[in-house]
Amino acid sequence: MHDPSRRLSQSALRGLDPMRAHSTAVTPRPGLILLHKGDPCFSTPAPVIRAAAEAIEQGFTHYPPPGGDRQLREALAEQISQRAARSYTSDEILITVGATEALYDILTAYLGPGDQALLFDPSYSLYAPIIRQTGAEPVFVPMGKNFRVDKEQLRKAVTPQTHILICNSPANPTGMVLSASELDAIAEVAIEADLLVVADEVYDHLIFGNTIFISTIEHQDLVERTLYVNSFSKTYAMTGWRIGYIAAPQTLLDGPMTIHLNSVNSVNWPTQRAALAALADSQAEVREMIEGYVVRRRRLLNGLLSIPGLTAIEPQGAFYVFARFTDTCSLTSAEVARRLLEGGVAIRSGSEYGHAGEGYLRITFAADPPDIEEGIRRISHVFSTPSNEFGTKNGEQT
Repeated sequence: MHDPSRRLSQSALRGLDPMRAHSTAVTPRPGLILLHKGDPCFSTPAPVIRAAAEAIEQGFTHYPPPGGDRQLREALAEQISQRAARSYTSDEILITVGATEALYDILTAYLGPGDQALLFDPSYSLYAPIIRQTGAEPVFVPMGKNFRVDKEQLRKAVTPQTHILICNSPANPTGMVLSASELDAIAEVAIEADLLVVADEVYDHLIFGNTIFISTIEHQDLVERTLYVNSFSKTYAMTGWRIGYIAAPQTLLDGPMTIHLNSVNSVNWPTQRAALAALADSQAEVREMIEGYVVRRRRLLNGLLSIPGLTAIEPQGAFYVFARFTDTCSLTSAEVARRLLEGGVAIRSGSEYGHAGEGYLRITFAADPPDIEEGIRRISHVFSTPSNEFGTKNGEQT
């Protein structure tokens, strides 16, 4: 029988990631608690929805400018210039179909066979498949205690083939936020090796406690070599709207713009007008969402820490808890994730995010409080089930 899959290109085959594909393809079923998705549990703010409807009525239904709506790019340039170590112009902003397209455009523009890109271990599971799809090699850089940047490990990972370093702050899956000293270390290595820096900061508004967030583009030594990626998905609960952007010096933006033109050409225009309204009219709703996440974060963290065998570092940002379980369990992360799914709660295996994620589970608190409470109950039930696998480590009874 003819097998169409035999016609897949090497690019498509290299981009396959079975673990990520399995995790993102969890089928909702009645009663299943979903604590695996990076999708806000809040509704898109009403001003954003109204702006999209008004844009359609006003005739924003034709091809928009390929680089993005001029007013939106101007608003974004003004916003990030207030934070950055330099001023940005609207011509240094490219509107994309979410941060996903932004990452694809950048990595495809700057990587090819034989190249290498550095990413911290663990890190967001989309980076490595895109890098592999280009023919380049993702190089996972070990981190220090509590998932902090280790400058010497970073320096050691650099080779003559290294072209890009990806930074994600706040980080998915760990929730860690890069400190000033970590950014100094990144800048030192990036300058030594003449690396481009891709700064993925889609969770930049979701910061908790006394944590101070410093953007990569605030660093004087990084701003000219950084391709900054952000989106409206997490901050404004607009995941389904699919809108993000790249900010970079014009000379760095030309390559991603070419990939953008050859793949999507432009982003839905009413969505862009809605994004403009989000920047102008939705800050009160953003504050309410953040307050809601603070409560949910505490509930999930306290609940997980009450389960024997689970530990976790308190997340500084984003909306995930990266929980460690291996001290009392001989199963792999993927096996535990499967057991929990069978037990009625969907989470993500830590190993999806790199070798250092083995022994961890990524659990979201971007969920309704009753689901968080029930999810904790089900996780506790699975971990308390009498089993040699959940009660042994290296063959010894715990």
